Amino acid sequence: MKWISRDPLKREVDSKDHDLLDEVVERILSKVTATSDFGIELQIHDLLLKNVKYVNKERNTEHTIEGPLLNKKAVCEGIAKAMKYLMNRKGVECEMVLGKLDDEEDDDIYHAWNVVRIDGEWYHVDVTADIGISNGKSFRYDYFNLSDEEISMDHLIIRSPVTCNVSRNGYYHRMGLVINTQKEFKRILEEKLENGESEFTFKLPSAKDPEKVTTTLMRHIEEITEIVEHPFKRYEISPNPDQLVYTIRFL
Repeated sequence: MKWISRDPLKREVDSKDHDLLDEVVERILSKVTATSDFGIELQIHDLLLKNVKYVNKERNTEHTIEGPLLNKKAVCEGIAKAMKYLMNRKGVECEMVLGKLDDEEDDDIYHAWNVVRIDGEWYHVDVTADIGISNGKSFRYDYFNLSDEEISMDHLIIRSPVTCNVSRNGYYHRMGLVINTQKEFKRILEEKLENGESEFTFKLPSAKDPEKVTTTLMRHIEEITEIVEHPFKRYEISPNPDQLVYTIRFL
């Protein structure tokens, strides 16, 4: 997947149908029932993941909030603008960041995402990246509330209005989905299989050799599936080694 934008921070919203846009925005915001900053961010993030498709196009509307909110299709710029607009409407500080993805070799292709102020601290949130690694049945939160250091594992920050210094306080940490030891992983996996759960996503706090993590996980999965009775025939792993987030899906 390629995210295209020719300097997202220079474009302005260009809505030709303000009435329709206002109606859609009000309908979206009516579904945001949370009252905490984190809850509001989570609900808006999930609404965008559920309803917006990333498209690699250069049409103007896909660079504005019209793309994701009216047409449900946008490039990273439109998605980041929609996130900022909806968060600001709910009273939560949210700005845009200009940067690049580490795997993007074209010097003219930029990437846009957001910084949000949650409980007095600033974090990076890249909704476009989470859309790209999610599917219709489950959402990923690999880029939900990261520090400068954490987002820089696979993003290059070119221009940001703030610094984000708080680490290990993203979605997976706050939801208790960080697995600290191999023993803990095997215990949780065994519990999931015994309960007939077909999918779970977790984050590792660190890894000496991230490239070997998937191999180690496979070894543990095969060991546990041999000793636990379960209805599944096979499994698949969706890895994000840069952020050390993994989804295991049993089929």
